[in-house]
Amino acid sequence: NIVDVSSYDELKAAIAEGRWARGPWSA
Repeated sequence: NIVDVSSYDELKAAIAEGRWARGPWSA
């Protein structure tokens, strides 16, 4: 699944858990 993140730290945390992540920069 894809998780929405609002900061780079959240992005790294999601990736560390093996998930895809996206943020406002990719809208």
